Amino acid sequence: MNPDAPASTASCSAPPPVHPVVLVERTARPCVARVALRGEIDLAARWPLREVRDWLVDQGLTASVDASGVTFMDASGWSAVRQLTPDGSDPLPSSPSPATRHLLALLAEVAEAPSAFARSVGGVRTGVRTLELLDRAEGLLVAEQGWTPDQVQQHLRATAEEDGSTVVDVVREVLERTRRLASG
Repeated sequence: MNPDAPASTASCSAPPPVHPVVLVERTARPCVARVALRGEIDLAARWPLREVRDWLVDQGLTASVDASGVTFMDASGWSAVRQLTPDGSDPLPSSPSPATRHLLALLAEVAEAPSAFARSVGGVRTGVRTLELLDRAEGLLVAEQGWTPDQVQQHLRATAEEDGSTVVDVVREVLERTRRLASG
């Protein structure tokens, strides 16, 4: 018997949320729900995944993330997936799609580590901390400049290339500049 196979939802006190990007099913394992992601996981997935997280907490369940149906995932999507673990731990997808593996490899590259590092828990945590910095900088630049997230990423890469630095260094400079402007 597959422990992640769907089980009857008859014992649920409330049905799981239903959204186009996520399917939630109880599993044969006690206290675990299979959260199957599908399609494009980006900023638009934040609210549906937050609703799933709240349902999981209300039901006393933890998430077993299945990302095999993900066709696209960006940094904001990974941030949304991280919401599934209210304790702040990193959800390691049991079946990452090529799009998910690609994002994790990019996070590792941004952290200047080999992609194999992203497969380890420590590597994912480092990548996620870097992702949080990128998300903050992206939000600031979108608000300040009116750019799209793609334009922000292009700007960060181009600036890093021009300066002979890393994207992470450029992001830190953007955040520091904003902090200085806000404080004085």
